[in-house]
Amino acid sequence: MCDNVTVPIVLGALSLLPDNRYILLALAPAMVVVNVANAQRPTPKLDRVKHTIDGCKELLKGAKLTCDRNHVELTDRTRRLSEVEVSASRIQVQLLEKHHDFTTWKGCVEYVNGMCDIWKKIHQCAKDAREIETSTLRTIEAEKQRQSGENIRDCDEICDALGSQASARQRRRLAQALGTGNTTVSYEALASV
Repeated sequence: MCDNVTVPIVLGALSLLPDNRYILLALAPAMVVVNVANAQRPTPKLDRVKHTIDGCKELLKGAKLTCDRNHVELTDRTRRLSEVEVSASRIQVQLLEKHHDFTTWKGCVEYVNGMCDIWKKIHQCAKDAREIETSTLRTIEAEKQRQSGENIRDCDEICDALGSQASARQRRRLAQALGTGNTTVSYEALASV
């Protein structure tokens, strides 16, 4: 199969040939098709799923540290992610045990049917891992919003407390300036100053 290194090497070697325009025009789309087909093989797809699972594990570890209120929910997601990881491992075993019997038509049909089943399982594992990742990210963002809301309320309470202290001081100063001992001054008195 082609990989990211062999394609430029082959195209570079062909560029040295005289009158290679038509060869390159025919070969370039063929290499694109081969690379796309290579990316759709079960092994690279399963590797991407395993990478997503590893990312979800790290995300869940961080979420457990920051989201204390959602511990049960995150533990359930960890269990579900472990189930997805076991499914991916079973798929890997199926791929390792798969024998390529292309000598008969029946062997080819069985191989293609087996690969279709494996592709469906890989797709389901990827879907489950993405759902777990998305729900965990939502939980983390909800916790950040909750903490930010608490910070805003705390700051508002502090500002209100400081504001009420400041207004009490201003009323005392105004009362002293007006020459009265009364600290409760009406709005008319404030407007007249």
